[in-house]
Amino acid sequence: MDVSNVFLEGVIRGGAFGQVFLVQSATTGMQYALKQQPFVLDGMDQLRLELQVHTRGDPNFVVKALAAWDHNNFCYTLFEHTLGNLTMFLMPNEHQIVSVVHQMGKAISYIHGCGYIHRDLQPRSILVDTKYNIKLSEFGHCVQTRSVSDGKLCGSAEYMAPESLLDSVYAEESDWFAFGLLVHYLLTNTELHNFENFEVAKRHWANAANLIIFDLVVSRFWQSYLAKFVARRMSNRHRYSTSLADLAPGHPMLLNSGYNIQKLGNLYVRAVRLGECDRRQMVVQYDHPELYIFDEDEEQAIQLERVNGTIGPVGMFPLYIPPQ
Repeated sequence: MDVSNVFLEGVIRGGAFGQVFLVQSATTGMQYALKQQPFVLDGMDQLRLELQVHTRGDPNFVVKALAAWDHNNFCYTLFEHTLGNLTMFLMPNEHQIVSVVHQMGKAISYIHGCGYIHRDLQPRSILVDTKYNIKLSEFGHCVQTRSVSDGKLCGSAEYMAPESLLDSVYAEESDWFAFGLLVHYLLTNTELHNFENFEVAKRHWANAANLIIFDLVVSRFWQSYLAKFVARRMSNRHRYSTSLADLAPGHPMLLNSGYNIQKLGNLYVRAVRLGECDRRQMVVQYDHPELYIFDEDEEQAIQLERVNGTIGPVGMFPLYIPPQ
């Protein structure tokens, strides 16, 4: 794809990680999201892993990365444009909630099947594309293993599993714990717990007397479904696939299997206001070209895509191929 005539139009969001800009091609009018974060040479292995998921992952489940480079001490990644995350929904109906839950479950099952643990599942990492399909993003803490204990605390305290907070253990079961809490968020528009920081969350889960109670969830069907995931013991947690095996007749999760939520009733969303930024042309330049070496198979795939004019190379680096 040609990114030589793309301009920054506004700030979608900012945070400790950096900023995400809305950018638009002056040639085609197509819009994209540009993530800017500090470039840290020691962190390139993690960045490569993150980009590997976003470039090689199935775009039905993962937000697609289209280009990446580093310049002036910042890393830049160009993504497909999305409308927002789970926090954008206002009072979705039950059919819509069921659809989102199915799509989230299938997406998490997909990345686990590819050998990744996300480690940072929360509402802002579940994005909604321009066709209102659900996709995963924010793979900055992901690991390519089925279980890891590296001493790191990753993610948001409200969505972290007990074993992650208390023992720094992350496994597929930890992602499924967060999945249950995301379902709770969809049902109630609030977190099950509001922890000020990791230490408060640690104290909560270290106290066995603190029971898991879904006070704001009225339906017994949904209470039982949440309990399949939000459990203290890892061995007691279900995966998405196993959670569907013994649903009682009439359970809401049987309403649909992940239809497009636009087709399931009126959809109400929060308006998103862009932050201001200086409108300027996006600069694509590699300050560390040695980091963007690709193998022969990837080169052949990239050259084929150059000939066919398709967008988004299969190979991970270089993600942006300057026009010849």
